[in-house]
Amino acid sequence: MKQAEKSHLFKGLSIWEDEKYRNLQGTCLVINFSFASVKEQNYEQVFQRICQIITDLYSEYDFLLKSDHLSEEEKEQFRSVSDNMSEVTAIAAVHRLSKFLRSHYDRDH
Repeated sequence: MKQAEKSHLFKGLSIWEDEKYRNLQGTCLVINFSFASVKEQNYEQVFQRICQIITDLYSEYDFLLKSDHLSEEEKEQFRSVSDNMSEVTAIAAVHRLSKFLRSHYDRDH
């Protein structure tokens, strides 16, 4: 289902009353992922599972590696996301993915 077709999710909510927000609905990219499946028992296993989730998320956007809007340094940052990435890389990964998508689609918001 396209984002623009999800307006029914907002109907009846106070945010839907403002035309400014209704006009924005469906125009912005949404990065969707969940840590709900993380049920491991210790930090190392939890961290490994989170890295797997983030890596799977990145694989959905691997077309960014061919984008003319990302620098080689950004593409290298993209490639650094893996099941074995460092904590520093993992902490920044979702923020960076958002930045990469914004650059690719030339969006300022």
